[in-house]
Amino acid sequence: MAPVTAAALLVFLLAATPAAGYYNVTIVCATLAEVGMAAIFGPGLEPASGHIQAICDAKAIPHIQTHPRDVGGRRQFSINLHPQPAMLRRAFAEILAKNHWEFFAVLYEDNTSLLRLQELLQLASFRPELRMVVRQLPADEHYRHLLRQLMHDEVRHVVLDCDIKSDLHTVNLVDFQYSGANITGLRLINPRAQDISGLQPRGRLLKTEEALLYDSVMLFAEAFYDLMNPMEATIPPLDCKKDNIWMHGDSLINFMRRVENRNGLTGRIEFDTEGQRSQFSLDLLELSDSGLTERGTWTPSGLNISKRVAAAAKAGNRTLIVTTILKAPYTMYKETSTQQQGNDRFEGICVDIIDELAKELNFNYSFRLNPDDTPGREDPVTGKWNGMIGELLDGKAQLAITDLTITKARQEVVEFTMQWLSLGIGLLYTKPVKQPPNLFSFLSPLSLEVWIYIALAYLGVSVLMFLLARFSPYEWVNPHPCNDEPEELENEVNIRNGCWFTIGSLMQQGSDIAPKAVSTRMVAGSWWFFTLIMVSSYTANLAAFLTVETLVSPISSAEDLARQSEIKYGVQEGGSTASFFKQSRTYPFDKMWKVMENAEPSVFEKTKAGIDRVSEEAGKYAYFMESSTIEYNIERRCDLTMWLFLNAAHLFKVGGLLDNKGYGIAVGKTSPVSASELTEVILKMQEDGRLQRLKTMWWKNKKDGGKCDEQVAKGNVAALTLKNVGGVFVCLMCGMALAVIQSCLEFIWAVRQQAAEENVPFASEVMKDLSFVFRFRGNTKPVRRPITSDEDEATIPFSTNSSGQYAASGYGYNNRT
Repeated sequence: MAPVTAAALLVFLLAATPAAGYYNVTIVCATLAEVGMAAIFGPGLEPASGHIQAICDAKAIPHIQTHPRDVGGRRQFSINLHPQPAMLRRAFAEILAKNHWEFFAVLYEDNTSLLRLQELLQLASFRPELRMVVRQLPADEHYRHLLRQLMHDEVRHVVLDCDIKSDLHTVNLVDFQYSGANITGLRLINPRAQDISGLQPRGRLLKTEEALLYDSVMLFAEAFYDLMNPMEATIPPLDCKKDNIWMHGDSLINFMRRVENRNGLTGRIEFDTEGQRSQFSLDLLELSDSGLTERGTWTPSGLNISKRVAAAAKAGNRTLIVTTILKAPYTMYKETSTQQQGNDRFEGICVDIIDELAKELNFNYSFRLNPDDTPGREDPVTGKWNGMIGELLDGKAQLAITDLTITKARQEVVEFTMQWLSLGIGLLYTKPVKQPPNLFSFLSPLSLEVWIYIALAYLGVSVLMFLLARFSPYEWVNPHPCNDEPEELENEVNIRNGCWFTIGSLMQQGSDIAPKAVSTRMVAGSWWFFTLIMVSSYTANLAAFLTVETLVSPISSAEDLARQSEIKYGVQEGGSTASFFKQSRTYPFDKMWKVMENAEPSVFEKTKAGIDRVSEEAGKYAYFMESSTIEYNIERRCDLTMWLFLNAAHLFKVGGLLDNKGYGIAVGKTSPVSASELTEVILKMQEDGRLQRLKTMWWKNKKDGGKCDEQVAKGNVAALTLKNVGGVFVCLMCGMALAVIQSCLEFIWAVRQQAAEENVPFASEVMKDLSFVFRFRGNTKPVRRPITSDEDEATIPFSTNSSGQYAASGYGYNNRT
């Protein structure tokens, strides 16, 4: 009994001949009795396959097949990775119907081929006009006589059903590539499968039989590992003559049948309830000059034919004339030192797109500049079109490409592909002027409300500090520490010192005031924590507010632009943007069109002239144009920006596009390539990102693209100017001025009191004190006291430099104790 975890893959060959049925049964039963089996793969031919199937059903062993079987009856322990013959018959019938074959031959190898072709052979009974010749291929592989007979019967279409080992994609068809022969086949192998590159045999391609066997083994191995290992199941020996079965076989086969969305070398793998493959994809291959080419796919949901092969054959070697106009970045002259000829003269996104289309659809092209230099519009009198559309209608060109907007009027006269670039109408305008910061922008980090609360907190803490200091006995201290028995105690925290302490803490400075009681220290600690948070928050936001410059926007909506008259606005006359305004019946666009029509001087400009005018008239003129062209220009002209109306929340973009539209390729009636064929390739380019890469290259990278972004990236942090910090200087000067005024008031108040006490003239006292102040000599000043007796009439100065001015004043020192 072998455990699952130690299971090995035992491979042996079963004879695949009709006479080998008993031999195969003997081999399988002997192996079952010796080591047991978890699954049996194959064989492919009857009756050997039927014999093995019977053993598997009896012993509950999964039977995995990779060959077509069209045998009725439910097979409980069987799955088949090969597509059902009924499905293949449908595929053949749909391909023949799609190609409109009415007379063809069916060549087959053996009777099993007739089973696969059953539905195809029945077509004649439903379609009387259909003629069919059915022939079996000779066993000796001498086909020349048969082919001569078919040629004699003028058979031009042949359906060939042969053994699976003769895969069409593995046959060397070089001799037929340029013969004009139309060889079509079906391929089950997915050449884009993840594992296929490492499994290709050396010197040849992987065959379908090998790919099916690989997928079946991988399917079994994954199911075996995922289901059996957690169960710690075993594989017991089984006797074919007894009724014993493998108890896990039913679970394993059901687990494999329920697999979903598994992709193998043969594509998607899913099974129906009968164990037959229900999901797969067949590539429809067609021989061309470049070898076998995928023309389409067939799935159980139907046939999907690609039009690229048909388009390439239809275009052949014919050269298509592509009309265009010079306009950056769509089509431009190359800037080279040598003279170029033909298509080499041009570059741009339109040139690259046409080149990609030509490679996919196998056609040649030649660019030609339109003499009218305009996309084209209809003359309202004659009904004749000019420009590129006119060239298409006259048959002078087959394709037209530039910034050609798809409009209803143009679609009525020519075909368009799907849009290769989506856009809308934007407004080109100069960048908003930056408003210098407010003089007192240093106050902006905190709101007015917060400043008020800080001021109230400052006053409240100062008063509380004063009250608690007077209330607490520990704030009253001996003013003379040398005196052990003082008559008075002193409290240094008066209201003035309390205010000075709190303001010093707020300004992160010392105040020489030291609270001594626990209560006052708690007030001080709380205030310090408060100032720490507030100062840190203020400092963190200060840099942003000092450097911010508000953008002044003269308009914020389409209504603003329509109401004002200072800013002129224009558009290219005759273009799709002008048509939008002209045909609009919605305010304010209808009003804006009337303003543009009546404006003097005219506001209608060609694209380049309009862009230049926006720059030259800086803020006095705006230009409506396609947003894609605006994006290209603002990458290179840093003084311009794009305004898009509707939403004023964006800095340089105000809202969404005025109109949603796109650029397409116009296709003339003389073009061998249709608009739908071109659209299919454009969709492919859109899906694989080629269109986006082309736009990024021509908008952002080439021709000075991204110049404005580079300037922003290279710019250093702007230095603060006087406009940014001027308010701080104003506060400093105001503080100094208030200090001078306060000093003058203190001086006058003291001199006035002194003059009143001594009964001397106020003016003379002022002059004496001013004389001392502005002499700027000495750093000491005598204390003057009133003279109370004759013996006290003396002036004993602290400094010899200052004693002279007080000698005649009647003031001196009272030395009495």
